[in-house]
Amino acid sequence: MITFKEALDLVLVNTPILPVVLKNVHEIDSDVLTEDIKAKVDLPVFSNSAMDGYALRFEDTHSIPVVLRIKGCIKAGDFPRAIVGKGEAAEKGRPSLFFKKGERVKIQILPWK
Repeated sequence: MITFKEALDLVLVNTPILPVVLKNVHEIDSDVLTEDIKAKVDLPVFSNSAMDGYALRFEDTHSIPVVLRIKGCIKAGDFPRAIVGKGEAAEKGRPSLFFKKGERVKIQILPWK
C-alpha cells in the first residue's frame, strides 16, 4: 500500500492542466474557475441573516417566554420596511402558515449552546 502523499503525487503528475477558456456566465456548466470572482457591490446592500426565525428587540427578552405581536414577515431578499417596536416581532425567512399580521404569539427563546 502507498501513502496518501505518494498517491497524491501520482495523481498530480498524471493529471494534465487544462487551458484557460473564457466563457459568458450563461455558458458555464460545472466548470472550475481559475481565479476568484468578486462582486462590484454587496448584495444585499443591507445586513442580512440566512436564518429563519423572528426579528425582535433584545429588551423584550428579559422574561422568557415572551408574548410579542407579529408585525409582518421579512422574506429572504426583502429590505425590512418597518421597525420592530416594543412588544413586537417580525417573522424572518419563510412566511408562516400559522400566524397573521397583528396576531400575538408566544416565543420561547432557548439559550445558545
